[in-house]
Amino acid sequence: MSKCKKQRWIQRLVSSSKGTTLVEVLVSLALLLSVLLPASIFLGYIANYPDNRNKVIALSRAQTSMEQLLKEGKFIKMKDISKQPLICLVRR
Repeated sequence: MSKCKKQRWIQRLVSSSKGTTLVEVLVSLALLLSVLLPASIFLGYIANYPDNRNKVIALSRAQTSMEQLLKEGKFIKMKDISKQPLICLVRR
């Protein structure tokens, strides 16, 4: 299809007063739901799986505690054998 024919076809499509039909809308909704519904079910299952949920809660609590200790200055920086910085928490 040449460029002029494509442009005329697009203009005719855009300037058409017909609009979208009910069938087109229903087909597009069906396609959208066929993708979104399984994805939401899968993500909901993963989020509510008991092992994962407990891990997420534990990690969140650990992160909150670490941030609080770092904020209060209750840590010392040490060097590891592998020369990578290591943060060691100590109680004073």
